[in-house]
Amino acid sequence: EHLRNIIKNEFNRIEGSLSFAKSWIEKFYPQIKSVTS
Repeated sequence: EHLRNIIKNEFNRIEGSLSFAKSWIEKFYPQIKSVTS
């Protein structure tokens, strides 16, 4: 049970950072694309 909670917390943390990275990419990718093109 304790190990399952650790895994669940770790999964939530990874999922949160992934969604953060996704929104960051969606925010900055158009700017990067306009600079490189």
